[in-house]
Order: sequence, then C-alpha cells, then structure tokens
Amino acid sequence: MRKRLEKLHSAADPTSEEDSAVVDSDGGYIVVPEMGTVKKMEVFGSKLIVFTTNGVYAIGGGAEDYFKATSRNSVRKIAD
Repeated sequence: MRKRLEKLHSAADPTSEEDSAVVDSDGGYIVVPEMGTVKKMEVFGSKLIVFTTNGVYAIGGGAEDYFKATSRNSVRKIAD
C-alpha cells in the first residue's frame, strides 16, 4: 500500500485566493512509475542516485542542475 503524503513545505497557502503561487523553495515530490522499492540513496555530485529493486536512477534538477519546485527535474535510469 502506498503511503499518502500528509505535509509538504510551502511558502504560500495553496488554498489562498491572494497568495497561492509556488516558489522555488517549496516542497514537492517526483513520481517515477517504473521505479521499484527504494533500497538506498546517495548524493553524487549534483545528482541523487537511487538504488531500487529494478534498477538504478539518477535524479537531478532542471537547467540550473539543482532542485526547484518551479522547474522540471530530470530522472534517468542508468542501470538495470
């Protein structure tokens, strides 16, 4: 069973009609549907290397190469 995320960091109130904009430092999550169970995670340079039951993935930030809530992140399977 998948656990539900109950709390995420957000600078603004996402339910506010006045200030609900997402900013760079807001929290979030990355979905990788084909990823198996996570066994280990290690930082390597500017990437997060995730070792799972069905492969190894490199997760990185967007164009600036660091994570921001306002930009796309990269996920690449680097080994089976």
